[in-house]
Amino acid sequence: MAADAAHATTICTLRNNVGRLYGRASQFAVLGHIRDFHEYLRYAWRALNLAHVKRAERSLAWNAKPTKNKQSSLRPSADLVSLGKNLMARSANLKGGDPRLPLAQYREGSRIALLALRPLHIRAFGSIHLQDHLLQVGDVCKTCVHH
Repeated sequence: MAADAAHATTICTLRNNVGRLYGRASQFAVLGHIRDFHEYLRYAWRALNLAHVKRAERSLAWNAKPTKNKQSSLRPSADLVSLGKNLMARSANLKGGDPRLPLAQYREGSRIALLALRPLHIRAFGSIHLQDHLLQVGDVCKTCVHH
């Protein structure tokens, strides 16, 4: 009986602390605190029943919404392709300074354009070799990347 009372007290304390955090922090921040607390309890109090902490963590993960509106940072893929093409075109006109700068700018432009045109896994994208996977056929470049 005493264990049930202690368990109920722990649940009430956890709910009160989460409620206090809600007013002061975003849901993602509260979720981070609960996850840290859960990890701490798993190692520090191995015999403790963590069902109420797991339940709170699941509930927060389900309800957590991003606090920042990401709509303003989204760009149409056509804009990204033209940005990549512009970077590649301007790299040919770079004069002076580090001789690697035009190559780096061309590389970054091609990366932006490729990712906008054809989404790739990071592993596949990181292993692209220009002569092996990006082939020039007439006036057009074609990608030969399998993912």
